[in-house]
Amino acid sequence: MNIIFAKRKLLIALFAICAPLGAQTFTGTVSGMVKDITGAIVPGAKLSLININTNEQRTQESKGDGSFVFALVSPGEYRLEASHEGFKRLVRPGLKVEVQQSLNLEVDLEVGETTESVQVTAETPLLQSSTSSLGEVIENRKIVEFPLAGRNTFALITLTTGAQPLGEFGNLPARSNAYAGGYFSMNGSQPLTNETLIDGIPVNTATTNAPGFTPSVDAIQEFKVQSGNFTAEFGRTGGGVVNLVYKSGGNQVRGSLYEFVRNNVFDAIVRPTENAVIIFASKRPQNDASFSEAEGFSIVFQPS
Repeated sequence: MNIIFAKRKLLIALFAICAPLGAQTFTGTVSGMVKDITGAIVPGAKLSLININTNEQRTQESKGDGSFVFALVSPGEYRLEASHEGFKRLVRPGLKVEVQQSLNLEVDLEVGETTESVQVTAETPLLQSSTSSLGEVIENRKIVEFPLAGRNTFALITLTTGAQPLGEFGNLPARSNAYAGGYFSMNGSQPLTNETLIDGIPVNTATTNAPGFTPSVDAIQEFKVQSGNFTAEFGRTGGGVVNLVYKSGGNQVRGSLYEFVRNNVFDAIVRPTENAVIIFASKRPQNDASFSEAEGFSIVFQPS
């Protein structure tokens, strides 16, 4: 009997330890190596990762092998600063971290005074060599500027290779179906095997497995559609994963106001001519309109 209770306690302890491992994140990682211009590693270098929009600053020192890792980095634009006694201070702006992205950087310090600084301008690497996961990030510019019938962000899921909309998507179900583009097949898989996350939280319904609601276009920063070769945290998903992130605010107060109108009175008038035969097809009169207003507030972080 004591053996049975001991086994039960062991199982409970294992579940308690393993439970946090099931979390599904939307954050990225910024890592790399600090070296001098000769290629020798530089341990103990002071590194700062600064969010351009909020001034939030995270600091650490490079390890004995010159490596550093900033984990759980929220999507956004960052600036990396590195300094060490006997070297010029390095500043690398324009680091864009996207959903589930891992950036691996080479930080090369030049010999000189710490009062001097070197600004490095380089493109963010497109190839994610640290992961085999397949997918595509739909950035904020596409969300805001692409035409969206019904202003349904999930309709942009089909920009990803392998995503096939289901139902009446071709006939603009965004105007009549709350699930719209969130109900899709990835690489021929069943839609019941998809998963939709908003800021790392699952929002699928229990009955159809479609998204439980459609987020406002103005509130979304970006989202990533993963189509295959998932990491362990998405191991229970057999279809596609939609990982959506809300905007987090910034140093400036901004707002938006829009009117979305679809009305057949705006259609072009086509008149028949003597040399042309025009066939008119009947269509249902259309008169749709929606209004929205959004305001943004900021929490400003000042580095100490």
